[in-house]
Amino acid sequence: MYRNHLKLLFLHLIILGLLLLAGFYVGCLFLYLFEIPCPCCGITRAWLFAFCGELKTAVRYHPLFFLIPVAVWLGLHQKLFPVKYAKGIQGLILIIATMTFFLYLYRAFYIRDSILWISP
Repeated sequence: MYRNHLKLLFLHLIILGLLLLAGFYVGCLFLYLFEIPCPCCGITRAWLFAFCGELKTAVRYHPLFFLIPVAVWLGLHQKLFPVKYAKGIQGLILIIATMTFFLYLYRAFYIRDSILWISP
């Protein structure tokens, strides 16, 4: 069991390292590939402000910044939970994804939020 946890930790560190490298060289991959901001645009800046204790500014950059990592973690680790919770976890992930998508549409097309259009 210990070896499986170590392998999982190592895999997380590799993925995190690759994402950080991509972020340093390209910035947002979604913006780089499609030339439009992604639905999670502003989340990195939101977490930076949250870690500095500026929650009001963090929420301005991305109101759902605290939910998206939870959804990603749950999606990647569903097997850690008993099978009876699978539908609930999938439902929670779907709700968070839907909220993120509609927030993106609202910010991008209704209020034309300048945070989404900042160059990396």
